[in-house]
Amino acid sequence: MPQCSPSSWRLFLAVERCALPLHAKLAASGGCELPVAIKALLDRCAQTELQHVLSARAQLAHVDRVASDGGSEVIALKGAVTVLGDPRHALDLADLDLWARPADARALTAALDREGYQGTGPSSPHHLETRVTTAALPIDVHTGIEMLDSESPEALWSRSILLADRGLLRRLAPKDHLWHLLLHVGVGHPERRGAIRDLLLLAQAAKECSADELAEVEAVIDRHRRAGDLRNMLGVARDLGVGLEPVRDRFEYQSAVLYAVSWHGRRLPLPWILKAAVGRWAVALHTGRADLKTELAKVAMKTIGPSLSRPIARVERIMPRTGRLLRVVSRLVRIPVAVMFAVPLALLAAFQARRAMRVSG
Repeated sequence: MPQCSPSSWRLFLAVERCALPLHAKLAASGGCELPVAIKALLDRCAQTELQHVLSARAQLAHVDRVASDGGSEVIALKGAVTVLGDPRHALDLADLDLWARPADARALTAALDREGYQGTGPSSPHHLETRVTTAALPIDVHTGIEMLDSESPEALWSRSILLADRGLLRRLAPKDHLWHLLLHVGVGHPERRGAIRDLLLLAQAAKECSADELAEVEAVIDRHRRAGDLRNMLGVARDLGVGLEPVRDRFEYQSAVLYAVSWHGRRLPLPWILKAAVGRWAVALHTGRADLKTELAKVAMKTIGPSLSRPIARVERIMPRTGRLLRVVSRLVRIPVAVMFAVPLALLAAFQARRAMRVSG
């Protein structure tokens, strides 16, 4: 609400990452006068998000040139798709996600490294080490994506679409793009299920699909273990796309919990890697058993790149099996520490979320 404090607005904009579309909407409607301090804050956040979008555009053009020179086909994923379209519909990006076949992915990252990028960020089961360079967004080059449990890679590649005026840069077909976004947020990042930025991204993806394609996605959702959450996400996204006002928030309690977890979690006297784990566990304690199992499964997760711990990474290079064991042990050790902080944080978040919902009616 306009009368909220600057600290509340800062939390809102950090969690929702919607300053750019909100700024545009308010400017177009002229229906809401914000206090001077809040307007200045919104202007700064919108400017930052716009810089991310413009940086992403330049980087995608650069990636396209590098990939074309090497003959590597690359698919732009998730938010990277929006920055190449109408700038009025662009959304904030924390990084650039790309997908290439394994050999092409390694060739592309090697080419990026020759042009100033460094592989210093984390890897995952699906992407190589994050590539970073100065004054640019991090780049994650995927060798696989989450939806491959139900689709073969070549089926997705065969349906992918060449982006206009680009060399070899492609994007997923509309139905595949929508389903990938639903799985990425709804299953991979449960804390973001009700986030405005991600729902707007889903709304754009849903609008690109035909009625038959949407029906196919809904049929797949009905068979999924997280059908309820995915159905609610798609429902809110479609309402946003139609422009209904107001759109019913189906994630009010989850979002309120996330606000409390974000507010208190960032103040914990812990290293960033433990803070992130505490936040995930605190949210998972609210969102259910399936998300708790997902967190536990990360103990045995095999990533493509080396450990972020330099001592463990050195052991991995010399004795891979011993390094793998050390990685698993280090993750096991972090769990009880994270849970010890997550339980009281989750209880506090539940109390504050219920109180906030009572106040807001």
